[in-house]
Amino acid sequence: VSTQSTGSLTPDGQMRATVLTEEHRTYNPVERARLIREHPHEDEDIMFFDERLCGILQPTRAFGDVSLKWSTREKVLMQYVFEDPAFVPNYISPPYVSCTPDIRSAKLDQNSQFLIIATDGLWDGLSDDESVKLVQNKPSDMNSATWLIQNSLAQHNQQRLSKILSIPPGPICRNVRDDISVIVIYFNT
Repeated sequence: VSTQSTGSLTPDGQMRATVLTEEHRTYNPVERARLIREHPHEDEDIMFFDERLCGILQPTRAFGDVSLKWSTREKVLMQYVFEDPAFVPNYISPPYVSCTPDIRSAKLDQNSQFLIIATDGLWDGLSDDESVKLVQNKPSDMNSATWLIQNSLAQHNQQRLSKILSIPPGPICRNVRDDISVIVIYFNT
């Protein structure tokens, strides 16, 4: 799941965030409606258990998360070949996760300064407006994407950031920090 925002200067010199995509998550009414249409015989409470798709994932579109893309036949084959594939509860009428992109176009002008492309982990900690302001005001010696990730995780608190980053990979780590990928593209520089 990625969401894109542009940072543009307003006539009075303020930075403005413009969101270019929908969030592809279970709480988005458009995505929920799409999944309900695609799975008409499933109980919504089970399909969206704990506000997660099949009870395990919030994103509804992704490049990865293949276990929620397998057909029933592929799932049986994977169980046979690998004996213990990723368990997916409530797996009734797959596939659930789509890799079909949500394509939009936006006209850029001389006030368009940059584009932020990021996975859901960034937006869990920062709003679009916060992200745009952080990029506009980042330290000159700091990479924009790194600056956004650090602020999403720890909100300017270096001690907290060190503690979060020192948690070893595993289930505890996954509950504290999500996978975060960020790209910042500058225009007119």
